[in-house]
Parts: sequence; structure tokens; C-alpha cells
Amino acid sequence: MITLPEEVVMKAMGTGQVQFLRCWTRAQRDDPGIDASKFGLNLEINAAGKVIAARSDTESASFERCLRRVALQLPFPAPGRPAVVNVPLMFR
Repeated sequence: MITLPEEVVMKAMGTGQVQFLRCWTRAQRDDPGIDASKFGLNLEINAAGKVIAARSDTESASFERCLRRVALQLPFPAPGRPAVVNVPLMFR
């Protein structure tokens, strides 16, 4: 697996920014006990640029499902080989 340049990752993540924020807003409403505002997001991307797996380190199952739904739609350019991306998500 390869890693992708930061600018490529940031551009793809930017397309999902509004949806990621909606996930966070919903998580705060549905789970007031959610106590962190920084989470890790791990993405596996195939050679064609499609996100094929997404995992988060949040303990909230519904928040993770929402993050995964958004992440699976992120548009990455085709890297030509499978890639892995680890992204910190910060909410305020």
C-alpha cells in the first residue's frame, strides 16, 4: 500500500466537509456523552481511487456509520495502486 500526498487527501476530504460536520452535529445531539472533538479516520483506497473501507476510532457506532457513509463517497484520483490514508478529523 502507498500513501497519498497531503494535498490530494485534503482536496478529497474537503468535498465531504459539510457532510462530516452534519455527522458531528447529529452525534452530539444523539449521544450527548460523546466527549472528544478529535477522531482518527482510516481509509483504504483502491487503485482506481475508490474508498473501499473506512474506519474511525470513535466509540459511537452511529457516528462511525455516518463518517463511513461520507468517506465511502470521497473522490480520490486513481493512485494506480492501493493506498491507505489516516486523517485526523477535528470538530469544535
